[in-house]
Amino acid sequence: MSGNAEAGRGKTIRALELDTNYHEAGQGQAVLLLHGSGPGVSAWTNWKRVIPVLAEYFRVMAPDMAGVWLYRTQPRSGL
Repeated sequence: MSGNAEAGRGKTIRALELDTNYHEAGQGQAVLLLHGSGPGVSAWTNWKRVIPVLAEYFRVMAPDMAGVWLYRTQPRSGL
């Protein structure tokens, strides 16, 4: 799995001045996992047991959604 998965940290991607954490594993056809909301939610907390299983057959990507855990905005973006 990507990055320091045990701590819930994956890789970081920047788009439109927004940084977000995501996890990526496996290869082949892509599967995108989107988590829900609530206290303590993140891609890792919702999908940490599912990612390794799906990664045996697919390329799995699981981003942290806007406003949660390792998602960050740049000060000038206003988000």
